[in-house]
Amino acid sequence: SRVSSKKNLEMAESVLSKRGKTKLVHENHVYVFSKFTSDKKHLIWVCEKRSTCKGRVWSRGIDGKIFKVVTDHNHAAQAARPEAIRIIDEVKEHAARTQDAPQQILSNVLTGVHADVAAVLPRKDTLKKTVRNVRRMEDIPALPRNVQDLLIPQVKQVIVN
Repeated sequence: SRVSSKKNLEMAESVLSKRGKTKLVHENHVYVFSKFTSDKKHLIWVCEKRSTCKGRVWSRGIDGKIFKVVTDHNHAAQAARPEAIRIIDEVKEHAARTQDAPQQILSNVLTGVHADVAAVLPRKDTLKKTVRNVRRMEDIPALPRNVQDLLIPQVKQVIVN
């Protein structure tokens, strides 16, 4: 266990979890919010592998400035993990704002991804399922495959004689 100097405030990055919660990235370790300190001035973040690792940091507010490293990790940092989380977030964002096919979204987002990052990403069929799930949760209709599948709201329909 070590406590870092309070003079060296480091800005941590943040990424979103599967459920839309903020995760903190510090020195390629990913942390999830645990609780506030008793004085409510700092946030306590725990390693995302909290069942086996006691890694803990404190930050000042939501801005992500690391105030104190309380406990070191018992595992090596995964440099590719934070970038993989960002890529999954990007896939979800594309799914919510475009009507592109899942394969097209993956092709666009995964182009140029480093092999180390690709190694920690979920399988392609899992990412495609993620696209479908985002669209289902956002209530985004699927692209029609033919004219019969095309649904036009009644108020937008005009009958031509």
